[in-house]
Amino acid sequence: MIPVYSRLDIEEIRSLRGNSSLAIVNRSVDTVLPFRRPEDLMRIAKLAIVIGVKALWGQFGVVDHDTAVRAEKAGMKVVPGRCPKS
Repeated sequence: MIPVYSRLDIEEIRSLRGNSSLAIVNRSVDTVLPFRRPEDLMRIAKLAIVIGVKALWGQFGVVDHDTAVRAEKAGMKVVPGRCPKS
């Protein structure tokens, strides 16, 4: 797990070193699970496509159809609106 959090004042989450952007993660990323509003998903998906992420997982209630279509066309697996614990 690699925490990515845009607030610059947070350097660590649960003892894991954080990154301020998905763009600066220096290793491959299998799944992006954004804890963001649906309107933020397209921006995140575009960056995930560029860096070769394999899956985009939307939290419960976080669904954006246009983002899902774009990510799937880029070859990503999309799981919209589901808790990863289930």
